[in-house]
Amino acid sequence: MPFDFPIHPVDPRVQLRAMPGSRVAVVRYSGFWSQANYDEHLGKLEAALQVAKLPWTGEPKFSRYNAPFTPWFMRRNEIWLTLDAPAPGGVAP
Repeated sequence: MPFDFPIHPVDPRVQLRAMPGSRVAVVRYSGFWSQANYDEHLGKLEAALQVAKLPWTGEPKFSRYNAPFTPWFMRRNEIWLTLDAPAPGGVAP
């Protein structure tokens, strides 16, 4: 799947590549990373998806966006769960 990126990385260790689209559910929260904080927010995301009857597949993905010196209250963290794809030609539940 060729894709023409408008900009190119300066660092040769950085590579851009096109990825197929997917649907994900995300919970965003602030603070330092800890297993307890991660577990709490992953549980909230899973509970919300169960209530909404939205099944997910695969392992959660954790995303951090800030430098190590960013104050805890300004840090942005996310946990992503990939939603099951709808049936061909169908709509998601």
